Formats: sequence, structure tokens, C-alpha cells
Amino acid sequence: MSDFMGLSGSQWGAAGGMAMQLIGAYYQAAQQKGQLRGAAMQASFDATMSSINARAAERQANAILLAGEQQQAIVSARYGQARSSFIARTGASGIRQSGSAAEVRTSIQTAKELDLAALKQGTVAQSNAARSHAVDFRNRALMSGVSAQNLRKSAGLINPWENVLLGIAGSSGTLARSWQYKES
Repeated sequence: MSDFMGLSGSQWGAAGGMAMQLIGAYYQAAQQKGQLRGAAMQASFDATMSSINARAAERQANAILLAGEQQQAIVSARYGQARSSFIARTGASGIRQSGSAAEVRTSIQTAKELDLAALKQGTVAQSNAARSHAVDFRNRALMSGVSAQNLRKSAGLINPWENVLLGIAGSSGTLARSWQYKES
């Protein structure tokens, strides 16, 4: 078999194989870098969405507290109206505001306080649940932000040309042995 530029067909085949490996190494590293950048973008998006959700959960917690306060005011007004009606009714009937009439007024006040306490407890529990969601979302935002930063740094460390140079360095020994074999 004739030689072209001093290399045999098998040596040209080895050189071509090495070139294909180098091209493959370059594109593999470039693909990995692109995947890391894409994952970093997704993590950044997740961080942004979690931050938005945290603010929404905090607003919901505040709205729950406000609605609970309004509901307590309505209940308090109803009990106040019931108490006032009782006092007016008994006063108009000539009943003194002592004895059993005083006990009824006291029981109305006690019922009011118990209902208000139950409302307040429910409102605080719901608000705390919403705040707990807000904390969870804030933690997710922080973790996703850190992940995005780490992924961007990892992508920045990948240099496809470095893989090519490492491949050349590794393959040069094979080519040298091939040429040495031809020379002998």
C-alpha cells in the first residue's frame, strides 16, 4: 500500500479517529455546559416563583387576620345588641337589673367572650398556616437561588477546548507509537 504524506492508511485512520474523538469531546463538554446553564436558569426561575409565592402567602396571612378582626367586630356588635335589647326589655317590664336578670346579662357577656376567643383562635391558626407556607416558599427561594449560583459556576468551569487539548495530549502517544512502528 502506498503512503500519502509519509503515513500509511492505518495511520491516517488512527489520525481520523483521533480527530473524531476530539470533536466528540468538544461537543460533549459544550453540551454539558449548556445543560448546566439551562438548569441554572430553571433554578433561578424557581427561586423567583418561590419568592413571589412567599409574598402572596404573607399577604394571605394578613388578609386572614383582617377578616378575622372584622368577623370579631360583627360578633361583638351582635352580642352587644342582644345585651342591650335584653336590658331594655327587662327595664321596660319593670324588672330590676339584679338577680336572675344580672345572671342573664353576665351569661350573654360570657358567651360573647367565648365566641370571640374561638374566632380569634381560628383566625390565628389560619394566619399561622399561611405564614408557615410563606416561610417554606422563602426557604425554597433561597435554596433555588443557591443552586442556580452553583450551577452557573459549574458551567463556567467547563471549557470545551480544554477537553480537546487533553484529548490531543492523550492521543499523541498513540500516534507517536504508530509512527515509531512505521519507522522501524
